[in-house]
Amino acid sequence: MGGIIGDATGNLIMAFSVPAQSKTNNQAKAMATLYVTRWCKQAGYNKYDLELDSMLVDNMIKDKDTKNLKLKGIIRDISHAMKGVEVNVSHCYREANQIADLFAKQTSLSESGTFYCSFHKFPKEVKGLFLLDKWQLPSIRKRYDKFSTTAQLLQQIRNWSLLTLLYRRLDVTIHNSHCTLMRSAST
Repeated sequence: MGGIIGDATGNLIMAFSVPAQSKTNNQAKAMATLYVTRWCKQAGYNKYDLELDSMLVDNMIKDKDTKNLKLKGIIRDISHAMKGVEVNVSHCYREANQIADLFAKQTSLSESGTFYCSFHKFPKEVKGLFLLDKWQLPSIRKRYDKFSTTAQLLQQIRNWSLLTLLYRRLDVTIHNSHCTLMRSAST
């Protein structure tokens, strides 16, 4: 799980990348939220905004309950950690939460925890996203095609193969006409 805590002007307070055992993405997001709420309470932050890219977990926290038995205990612990603290819980789009996602990915790849208190210690791929976020500029998330069936995947591979053949023929045609133009320009 991963997360980032910043002040109202976008300056870094703390970021983390901590391994956690979770079976679902919502469980991981709820556990990261619990980690953040406990850290903020221990650090003495009595008023803060909490942005989550999971609307499901966002609603569970606002309702202070869930029917999901795997998340019930975590949501209860989050509610307990938020007692006596003014927290504004809101949903944000995945594009706005790319830094936390990168930290979570980092943990899943290395299986060791890391804490950051300085921007200069961030991994290279996080620095640019952090600055875009601080300057309130939009960032673009890479999206990859997902295929729900093997048949869709095979059809896409066939389409790519046909496009590759077409591009190769076009490239040869363009290359040959370019050579012709070069010859006529030099004569």
